[in-house]
Amino acid sequence: MGPENITLSDVALRLSSLTDKPVRYRQESFEEIKFRLNNWGIGETIQNELIDLFKALGDPNGAYATPRTPEAYTATLFDQFVINKLMPVLL
Repeated sequence: MGPENITLSDVALRLSSLTDKPVRYRQESFEEIKFRLNNWGIGETIQNELIDLFKALGDPNGAYATPRTPEAYTATLFDQFVINKLMPVLL
């Protein structure tokens, strides 16, 4: 978690800008995600664990809903992460 509180739509816009490729965010239901994971050959146990993780990440009162304080986030901005870490593996 970086110092910025950005939405997934913001992430898509920034990725589009930084990569010069169109990226859009589309929320899927858990059933759609499970169907996709199954088509990729991912076993049911892992599917269920990933769905549980996605539910926990989206819970505004859950364990991952940590307020942004200097002690609870890294100083790396999203754009820095994309340029330094993600872009090298995408190219």
